[in-house]
Amino acid sequence: MHIRLATIADAPYAAEVSFAAYWNNELYCWLYPQRDKYPSDLIESLRIRNKIGFLSPGVVSTVAVTDENDGLGDPGRIIGFAVWRRFGSDPEAQKWMHDRLDRYLLSWEKWYQDNFLDYATDWKRVAYFRSVISKVVFYKTLDDYWLLNSLAVHPQAQRRGIGSRLLEWGMQTAERESVPVVLESAPPARALYERAGLKVFEEIEVEGIEPGYAMLWEPDRIKGTWLTMDDKGNTVLRGQKLKAQEREEKM
Repeated sequence: MHIRLATIADAPYAAEVSFAAYWNNELYCWLYPQRDKYPSDLIESLRIRNKIGFLSPGVVSTVAVTDENDGLGDPGRIIGFAVWRRFGSDPEAQKWMHDRLDRYLLSWEKWYQDNFLDYATDWKRVAYFRSVISKVVFYKTLDDYWLLNSLAVHPQAQRRGIGSRLLEWGMQTAERESVPVVLESAPPARALYERAGLKVFEEIEVEGIEPGYAMLWEPDRIKGTWLTMDDKGNTVLRGQKLKAQEREEKM
């Protein structure tokens, strides 16, 4: 098995991996309550979203691909993927900020699919979830960072270290650029990310399902730049602690 950069042609296969990997995920079930009845609608929506994501400014996607004699099926099969996005205005961030006309054309396709063809998705829940995520503190506190948008490994290939391998590209790139890695994790994935060195600094409350977690990783040589401990021993972003102190001083 090897990891390589993804291409737009990989988007349909990434959609199939996502569909299989998240099928029983609590958040996935909540957002797509009609997936049993309309599975093809959901796969098509995932395919279009992946294509748009792969073409978006600042986005870099990687895929895990099978090799001969690795016991994971026919060689050349995509069994996992990760989607990373660079945020910031520093020179390193600008290197990733390309854009393509294809993305705008796909946006029309996505609009039509969402409004007329996708019966698997509960769009009110999607809108609510997006509003919750938009309030996660790192979106307001951090300037330059890599965000792990999504990571999935096909169930047939799980527990083989592939998720950890997919994490390596973003963490190694963040190390070189001296910026943190951040992500939003569902409860089942928390252990994978903690093994990689990420730390929880905020719980994400979503009504009706188990809370998720905002997590962050710092390059070793600049540890402590973004994370610190509050007076209760909890890991928090430095910006969070400063704002909390400011509020206490005003009271």
